[in-house]
Amino acid sequence: MENEANNNDATVKMDPVDHDPGRTQVLPEDACPTQVLGSGTEAETLCMPAPTSKDAASEPAQDDDPFAPREPLGATGPMSAVEEAPSQDEEPLPQRHTLRNIALGMLLTVVVVLGGFAGWLAWDDSRNASCHVPAGVTLDGDAVSGYSAAEVRSVVNRHIVDGTAGSAVLVISDTEQVNLEYPRLGDVDVDATVSAVMGTIDSSAVARCLNRALGLVGMAADPEPRELVTVCALSEERVRSKVEAIAKEYDIELREAGYRFDQDTRKIKVVKARTGRSIDVDATTAAILEASQSGQTQVSAVVLTTNPTVTKPGQAIFVDLYNCQLTFYVAGSVAKQYPCTPGMSGYATPSGDWTVSYKDPNPSWYNPHSDWSKNMPEVIAPGPTNPLGLRALALSCGGGIYIHGTTNLGQLGYPGSHGCIRLANESIVELYDLVELGIPVFVY
Repeated sequence: MENEANNNDATVKMDPVDHDPGRTQVLPEDACPTQVLGSGTEAETLCMPAPTSKDAASEPAQDDDPFAPREPLGATGPMSAVEEAPSQDEEPLPQRHTLRNIALGMLLTVVVVLGGFAGWLAWDDSRNASCHVPAGVTLDGDAVSGYSAAEVRSVVNRHIVDGTAGSAVLVISDTEQVNLEYPRLGDVDVDATVSAVMGTIDSSAVARCLNRALGLVGMAADPEPRELVTVCALSEERVRSKVEAIAKEYDIELREAGYRFDQDTRKIKVVKARTGRSIDVDATTAAILEASQSGQTQVSAVVLTTNPTVTKPGQAIFVDLYNCQLTFYVAGSVAKQYPCTPGMSGYATPSGDWTVSYKDPNPSWYNPHSDWSKNMPEVIAPGPTNPLGLRALALSCGGGIYIHGTTNLGQLGYPGSHGCIRLANESIVELYDLVELGIPVFVY
């Protein structure tokens, strides 16, 4: 037991006289080193437990000198987590304060610069933008951007002198337009013109300054073109007279498809259908007056159109008195031609544009009581001996003028009738069945 106790609590007493600093003293593995405090025969020892293998592995090796200064013990180790020493990667506190001061200084500089820039914009706006015409504005075709009210007034007066004050375009169609000179239609209103031009300035100072700032860095949007004209107090009477003159020139007469006789060529020409057009004088006059008051440079005429009801040519008859020939047209083309006998000298067939007024399938002849008929009966009934032949087509010219049949074939191709147009009976029978009532008949 005594030996076992000595092994567990073994201590080493060092005699100051016998101690050799150069000699290493070997202690038992489970013994604790003894530190001698003080001097003399009485010594106080401090025994600290030797670290276990786990502690030795997790803690760094310490100096073997028992008298070396040691780290203060914390709650869970050498120091508590709260009192942990700063990392070597953290910036020192004075350096962080320096960076913060630099950032604050830069921010203050930006604020001062922006404030000064805003103040300059406000000063420039009050001096320039708020009292001068913005970009993109023209007056009667002349650019007035950047002009003051006095300068705009000078432009208006110059335009009055040179005759260019106030004009607009009256659009009639996609390809037709007429220039309207307002000074010829009324009196120039200089004050209203200046007000209209200066009214193009943006009323918002913030918007003007923002646009000015964007323009300095090349980011402002292109100005929208605004074309103004000199304001004139137009006379309604003068405007109406002008519109009436324009209507006479640009109105288009409605035309149905059909035929017409060409005097120069002595031929029948096919007429194509055409839509009619007329300018509404009252509505167009009102539109011009309104446009002049609002400063518009373009106004559309109020145009009325009428579509034709006949879009393709139908039938027609042409009696050529010179060549003694009758031509029948269908759909713009020659369908039939016959030799005929027109009126002789003294009894000429009336020339002109006529129509077929009625058709008689069994005509009766009535005595016209002319010199040549005074020995003839009062009435001749239908039949082979009837002077009108087997069929008759009455013309709208009156006077008993017909296209009718005859048995006198020897006179066909020569003048010889008393005003009517004679055809061979077989020809008039064929033509009668083809002809529609009311078709045009050209006799020339």
